[in-house]
Amino acid sequence: IKPKAAQAKQQKKANIFIAINERGEIWMDKRMVDIERVRANLERLLAEQPTDIVILQGDVKAEHGVMVEVMDQVKAAGIDRISIAAKDD
Repeated sequence: IKPKAAQAKQQKKANIFIAINERGEIWMDKRMVDIERVRANLERLLAEQPTDIVILQGDVKAEHGVMVEVMDQVKAAGIDRISIAAKDD
């Protein structure tokens, strides 16, 4: 007997994290990416694990411009909700 749709296990939405370190390096999916590739990488991750929120963790020493550009690329990929976490250690 096949399980009905209501009985099927729903895949839990996973959060997507983007980290910017104090040197301005951008990390996604455990690897460093160029700022120009953030949107493409995000679109690939969204295809694998759909979500409507991205968590952006920026080191307090990171350049503000890098953070803004990453946020612009996140929005261009169709995500309107960005949670920002500052890291200062």
